[in-house]
Amino acid sequence: MLRNRGLRLPAALAGCALATLGFAATGAAQAQASTAPLAFTSYSCGAEGASMVDCFAYATGGTGGYTWHWSDTTSTRPDIFAHCATDKTNSVTVTITDTAGSHISTTMQFYCLGGPPR
Repeated sequence: MLRNRGLRLPAALAGCALATLGFAATGAAQAQASTAPLAFTSYSCGAEGASMVDCFAYATGGTGGYTWHWSDTTSTRPDIFAHCATDKTNSVTVTITDTAGSHISTTMQFYCLGGPPR
């Protein structure tokens, strides 16, 4: 029999009971190593006039650094300044991927303005 914090356990169950009861030291280290899930902190698109739009998307959590993929562009940055179809509602989708391969996506709609820059 092994003794663990006053509990008498059969030797065959000692390891299981330690992990189940949370007494194993590795359990605390594993909990500290876990990260929050990948999530958006903010995102937005705004028409700038002159058939241009300015969009951004920021994230938190996940593992390591992030990469961005914006629809209809080759940009891999957290923000874009791009042409849009004038005088109509447009949409853009952004996907953010962390170094572990987790990803999140959102689609934003905006009305594109012609005329001079705002």
